[in-house]
Amino acid sequence: MPVQIPEGFGHATASFRCNGVQNPMCITWGFSHVLRELEGSDNPNVIAQALHVSMYSPATAPFQPAFVSSAYTLVNTDVVMMQDGELKQGSWIQPRVGTSGFPCPPPNCAHLVRKKTGRSGKQHRGRMYVPACLAPESTINDAGVWDAEISFATHAGHFQSWLDDMYSKFLPMVILHNDPAEPPTPVTTLQLQQLLATQRRRMR
Repeated sequence: MPVQIPEGFGHATASFRCNGVQNPMCITWGFSHVLRELEGSDNPNVIAQALHVSMYSPATAPFQPAFVSSAYTLVNTDVVMMQDGELKQGSWIQPRVGTSGFPCPPPNCAHLVRKKTGRSGKQHRGRMYVPACLAPESTINDAGVWDAEISFATHAGHFQSWLDDMYSKFLPMVILHNDPAEPPTPVTTLQLQQLLATQRRRMR
């Protein structure tokens, strides 16, 4: 069964391009737009814009161009939302090219970010496979571990800042579920992992 999007919730997909790679790389997450409905700012395109901008602004956002390899571009963010019993779509295209000149790991590598919640059980945890655009290849050791502690800690803090910024925009991140009877689970922590992963498609 596909992931369910209940009334007042949505699913976002942000797309990246890597030089020399034909297909886009995507990260996905669920969100609530209930509070945006109450204040009348729940147009799908406006929400797609807000989520897109939150990825690179303010200065502590994880994909601020100065933190991203120049081989990567954050291209667009698309949303699918349940509004008034109907699925509605929105999109915001605003390419942001990385400005750091460091060589990064191969494009099949990824930064694994765990989505933590206040509930136990596998269904209340999620993951994001973020393109490996943040770590210079020289800082990754032979075991695939991000070896520069200070750099890693800084980027780890940026992911939590991103989560907090989405809350401040009344678009809190959630984990969506396959079971229609299971309400979405609010994400309380985004935890960047020091060990690199490999790219995967994932809806949760």
